[in-house]
Amino acid sequence: MTRRSEIPVLHVICTDDEIEREDAVARMTAVLRAGGPSIALHLRPRRASARRCRDLARALSTSGDRTGGWIVINGRIDVAMLVDADAVQLGRGALPIEAARALLDARCAIGVSVHSEAEARRADAVGADFLLMGTIFSTPSHPGTAGSGVSEIRACAGMNAPLIAIGGIDETRIAAVMEAGAAGVAVIRAVWEEDDPAAAASRLVAVLNATGERNGTGMHIEVNGREFELESGGTVRGLLEELGLDPRMVVVERNREIIRRDDLDDVHVAEGDSYEIVQFVGGG
Repeated sequence: MTRRSEIPVLHVICTDDEIEREDAVARMTAVLRAGGPSIALHLRPRRASARRCRDLARALSTSGDRTGGWIVINGRIDVAMLVDADAVQLGRGALPIEAARALLDARCAIGVSVHSEAEARRADAVGADFLLMGTIFSTPSHPGTAGSGVSEIRACAGMNAPLIAIGGIDETRIAAVMEAGAAGVAVIRAVWEEDDPAAAASRLVAVLNATGERNGTGMHIEVNGREFELESGGTVRGLLEELGLDPRMVVVERNREIIRRDDLDDVHVAEGDSYEIVQFVGGG
């Protein structure tokens, strides 16, 4: 099961309108790079074909691997299996969690869409890795549906699965949902309806991280067997500089994978990361 600390804080939902764009790969890649490991990019095909979703996920996988961001497939377990997705999102009418778990690779996280405390606790009890709860605030995506407000988030306190709030959320509402107990937020319009989606995603991540720090949820990592707490994430090069190490004189292994020196500016530090750093010492 995926660790709680590994769940990205910003989930960006890609609707059919985004999936079918000619420049979809470029737009989505820019968003992934802007948010690094804090981003989960959800492909949610309702009108778009499974083939389009599969091809898009494969094109994005390189960017996702490079930045640490997630590629999530909503509703299509078959596509998730084909592209080795980081997670699937199960909505109403989807396979039960237990059946999905039996089909998927153990590394693939399972998210579940829920709309009440009762649904959330049922999904948590059978092993969901994270929950998307909504609609928190009214939104044009669900006309005629009144938002539940943050009280529904507070009612879910004590669950193992982190709760991602969705529905009418923008920068101005992040503090309210996080203080109520959400571990992150999911958005559509707050990213894709902006002139610069990547910049919008970057701003949202910054607000989420700042709110997490105020709530006493600094980032925790391990370096050479020792625990460190950081105020916020950054690149691996920035981590080395904070540790007083010369990036030219070390080899860095992150979560058992060597990071090339050329990639130190592209790989972002994430909650729960484990680093082994070997420093070369000159001498005569």
